Amino acid sequence: MQLLQKATYAYLLCSLFIGRIICAFLIFIAPIFRKKPGKDFLFLPYAHKDNRGARAIVQEYLPYFDKDGFTYDVHYICNADYYTWVYYTPKKSKVREYLFYHHIFWSRLVWCFHSRNYKTVFYQRSLFPDFYDQRGTPLEKVMRAYNSNIIVDYFDADYVDNPQLIHAVIRECDTLTLVNDFLLNYFKNYHANLYLNDLSIDTERYIQKTNFDITQPVRIFWTGNIDNLLHVYQLLPILRRLHTKYPIRLVIVGRSKGEILDDFVEHHLWSEETFNDLITSSDIAVYPAFIVSDITLGKVAYKCLEYATCKVPMIASPYGLSSRFTESDVLIARTEEEWYNAFIELIENKERRVQLAENAYQKILNYHDTKATYKNFLKILTARWT
Repeated sequence: MQLLQKATYAYLLCSLFIGRIICAFLIFIAPIFRKKPGKDFLFLPYAHKDNRGARAIVQEYLPYFDKDGFTYDVHYICNADYYTWVYYTPKKSKVREYLFYHHIFWSRLVWCFHSRNYKTVFYQRSLFPDFYDQRGTPLEKVMRAYNSNIIVDYFDADYVDNPQLIHAVIRECDTLTLVNDFLLNYFKNYHANLYLNDLSIDTERYIQKTNFDITQPVRIFWTGNIDNLLHVYQLLPILRRLHTKYPIRLVIVGRSKGEILDDFVEHHLWSEETFNDLITSSDIAVYPAFIVSDITLGKVAYKCLEYATCKVPMIASPYGLSSRFTESDVLIARTEEEWYNAFIELIENKERRVQLAENAYQKILNYHDTKATYKNFLKILTARWT
């Protein structure tokens, strides 16, 4: 297996070496192929179709573009099943990962060449997703040679893992869109044209909780990818203490099952068919983020938008929440004792549960529902049109 892994990595490096040569050639001949754009938008999401980031930043808006008569194309790096196969089935495989990088690079290179046909190009993070073992930006340079209106979106503090790459990427674009003030304050040191762009959520895809009577056992809900289970691990001592006072059930939903073995934990694989039922049958939703860092400060947790959309009262750390939320919408907890007391308060106080759920849901309708965010997003996309 080690030999196959090394051989696949060597194949990837050779592929990328050839790719960089072709990129240089495409940049050289770009003046020959420049043309008047025939379509309005090209979207290049960072991840697969139906990924939360792709959905919140791009996918939710497509029906609105159709309705308003805009023309566009979208290139997702793959579909959800393929992404799961690469990274989670049965576990992450370097061989599959390296072949995936090869696929991404060459498919994105084709779209870089075609970008000349669009008035605006919008992509997330970088054009070579997931591959952080890089410093140069050959794809971004090709796209810059063929298009003069490029927008790059950041909804996480991606610069933490590879600042050299991210700083190189933003040199090849005209506009940055960011999800919160923390990212805006960081990137204003490196780029002049910045916009705040609230994450959107299609509220019609979700159902809302209607019965706020506490269940037995108390159902506590968390959803996310396996890499973020670290935050749930840090919550476990509080939940174990709570379990001695109230019977509880921690419902964890993700694309792969975690390894938390406590008897009060339920693991569920994420499925669009079951997600609504699992979340609305829960009493309390949680977003723990105990470590204060650029990673936690530079994000807006999409799971919290889902909690609010489903009218499930939530307890959350103060980092990574939508700036629209206040303590009237979310029960904020910073320390272990605050978390424990917040659980007690919500378990014992139905009126408080209902109040938080209704307030947070109203914030979603006012600021994050796709109907509310579309106008601002369209303004950003067309700002440089003449």
